[in-house]
Amino acid sequence: MAAALAAARFRLAPTLQRSSNAEAVAAAAPWPWLHALVGCWCGEFLRDTGAAEDARKRFEAIGAQLGIRRAQAVLRGLGVRLPRHEHGAGVLSPREIEVADLVAEGLSNPAIARRLYLSRPTVASHVAHILTKLGFSSRAQIAAWAAQRRAPAPDRGQAGAPASSI
Repeated sequence: MAAALAAARFRLAPTLQRSSNAEAVAAAAPWPWLHALVGCWCGEFLRDTGAAEDARKRFEAIGAQLGIRRAQAVLRGLGVRLPRHEHGAGVLSPREIEVADLVAEGLSNPAIARRLYLSRPTVASHVAHILTKLGFSSRAQIAAWAAQRRAPAPDRGQAGAPASSI
C-alpha cells in the first residue's frame, strides 16, 4: 500500500524527492508494473530519459503492451528516436504464418481447419492472434501482408545495374 501511496503522491506533485521515494518504495513492492509506471512518470514529468527507457524495459519484461506503448510515447516526447519494429514473420509462430498464408489464398476458417487438421476454434484463435500481433483489423490485411512477404524481390539486373529493356 505504501508503494501505491508514494507513487500517487509523486504523480500528483512531481518533484525529484518524491520521485526518488516513489521509485525506492515501488522497487521493493511486489508489483513490477508500478515500478515501471513510476519510471514512465519520471520520464514524463522530470524529463528523465533513462527512467523512461528503464520503464519501457520493465514493461517489456512483464509483457505489458499498453505500458510499453506509453513508455515509447514518453520517449518520443523526449526526442528519443526509437527503432522501428517491422510487422513481420518474426513475431508470428510458424503455425500462425501457415494460417496467414492460407488466409491469403482466400480460404475460410473452416477450410483452413480441414486443411491443417485443426478445430475451427483453434483456427479462429490463430487468426485473432495474427490480427493482434500484426496490428491488423481484417483478413484482407493479413492476406496483403502474406502476399507481400512471399513476393520475390525486384530484379535489379547484373551487379546492381538496372535491368535493361530490349
